[in-house]
Amino acid sequence: MVKDEEVKPIRKRAKNLPDIMFFSAAITLSVIGFISVSSASAAEGYRLFHNVFYFTIRHIIFLITGILALIIFTYFNYRALKKISLPMLILSTILLGIVLIPQFGSLAGGARRWFRIGPLSFQPSEFARFAIIIYLGVKLSLSQNNVRDSLENFLKVWLLPLVLCVLIILEPHFSMSILLIITVGIFIFICGAKMLHLISVGLMFIPVAIGLIIKYPYRARRILAYLDPFTDPSDKGYHIIQSLKAIIKGGFFGVGLGEGTQKLGYLPEPHTDFILAIIAEELGFIVVAVILLLFFIIAWRGFKIASQSSNKKGSLLASGLTLFLVIPAMINVAVITGLIPSTGIPLTYISYGGTSLLFAFIATGIILNISRQL
Repeated sequence: MVKDEEVKPIRKRAKNLPDIMFFSAAITLSVIGFISVSSASAAEGYRLFHNVFYFTIRHIIFLITGILALIIFTYFNYRALKKISLPMLILSTILLGIVLIPQFGSLAGGARRWFRIGPLSFQPSEFARFAIIIYLGVKLSLSQNNVRDSLENFLKVWLLPLVLCVLIILEPHFSMSILLIITVGIFIFICGAKMLHLISVGLMFIPVAIGLIIKYPYRARRILAYLDPFTDPSDKGYHIIQSLKAIIKGGFFGVGLGEGTQKLGYLPEPHTDFILAIIAEELGFIVVAVILLLFFIIAWRGFKIASQSSNKKGSLLASGLTLFLVIPAMINVAVITGLIPSTGIPLTYISYGGTSLLFAFIATGIILNISRQL
């Protein structure tokens, strides 16, 4: 009789519909992304492959794969993540190590960040960022792992993220390692960590960051460009200036879809890192404001789902995965507006890129899954 009473409410909750606002915001951002990638990548596709639809076709494949993943994870019981969280983290760590081996990892722009098999590519650092959130969400949902209880528990939580960061830095991908640290730091704070402990860890990272900046001079140049891009507009400050030009050109209503000029060799990676600048130029501030509103809805509904979850595991997973989706978007917006130095962080749901888009959809599916069982 007790078992029936326990199972019945679970079955009843499982019939709930996923959170419509969260789902609608994610899909709308993806549609905007598809339209924007099609426009922003045409010139680059023709220049590199003599095919203006090269990146558009690939993005369609990424979208279809991502939507299938979203559907699967929306109806896949998220409680089963407990069994696969550790194997998934171990696998992501192994892949981060293998990608550094020249025979396996693909070299591009002086970094080994991808596995390439024919036309397909996979970025293990995105997988690792996703896997650590899932692992910590499951681990910290257990009462004996309360990060507020002691400094020892707090430091134990940081051990695995630091291992991942070291491997990502070796690629090198400094901005991704910072993104991982920021995401994990905020997540642990949400889980109840003391601010003093977080500040202590943050202070420990400062000399490491300074050392990495000294070792790789291009990072120092990025910081100088951020401080005053107009002192060297043709080199250090070029990217930020071109991004700001795109925003100014667009005004409120934009110059028209497909009519932008900053994507014609002026802005680097117009369909990935700087796609929001192209959107600002072609579609204007109004559409950019809509995008920001949609990300606000993602954050609001994601944390709402976390606060209403019937169990701690669902609450922590929803919180962590909401951060996984929103923080890269915040960093990307800050970069194209010149608020922080240039990084290689794509805009969630919108930028071209198979791995980042796939895991964004998987994270979305898990959050929707949790919302069905409130």
